[in-house]
Amino acid sequence: MSAPRGLPDDVRESVSKRYYSYPDVLHSASWFLVSELAEVDYCEVIEDRRERRVGSDRADFYQTNNTVALGKGEQMTLREFLGAEFFLDLDALTACNADRIVFWFEL
Repeated sequence: MSAPRGLPDDVRESVSKRYYSYPDVLHSASWFLVSELAEVDYCEVIEDRRERRVGSDRADFYQTNNTVALGKGEQMTLREFLGAEFFLDLDALTACNADRIVFWFEL
């Protein structure tokens, strides 16, 4: 969708403070407009390269941080990959007139 954009210039001070308080743990801050998320083609086929935990009887139990080789993953739509919960959240963001989401990743 896009490379990390960093924190928005007008982000709340409490959000900025939280992010910059953990520089060794938090990384790749970014944001999306809710309107951008609404325009994505969720029928696009992608490759799910998450490695499933060996010995697990749950098909949705993934080994943290491991991926399978390119071409060895499962083909699915972006909608299937994200799951129903994502779209409920997107609907809720739209309903409350949210402008954007701000996020980052943790090591």
